[in-house]
Amino acid sequence: MVKAVSFIKKIGLVLLLSMIVSLGMVFTSHAANTADTPVQAYIGYAYSDGYDTPARAKTNSTSVYIRQDDPYSLWVRTFGYTPTGPNGTMEWTNQTKYGNAILGTGKWAIKNYIYENGGRSAYLNITMAESGTWGWVWGAWSPDCAGTYPYANP
Repeated sequence: MVKAVSFIKKIGLVLLLSMIVSLGMVFTSHAANTADTPVQAYIGYAYSDGYDTPARAKTNSTSVYIRQDDPYSLWVRTFGYTPTGPNGTMEWTNQTKYGNAILGTGKWAIKNYIYENGGRSAYLNITMAESGTWGWVWGAWSPDCAGTYPYANP
């Protein structure tokens, strides 16, 4: 009888530990990539004089967050590393809703289709929105948005 009770306790302990481990796996999720990456770049007046941010992982379908600290109007496009064509070749493509977003000073959300179209990496292409304007731009961005901000491309 003592051996049977000991065996039942061991089985109960194994089952309890299995349940704890299973629950841990069920409730584990990937955190959104919402940490700010600073943007500090000189942007020329020509469209080709824009700035590309470093690529970052995109972990969900939220908008891209951008904070602009300077007084310029910026033309911003979100690019995602997404599968294209019939064979699913991965390429960097513009995934910005309406093709671009124009924004001024402040905190903004930019609607995009990166995650929905299979992309898991993102970067921003930033140029001046006004012809003949150039200068240093400052701010920050993150590929996943954690707050509620006005849309630059509603």
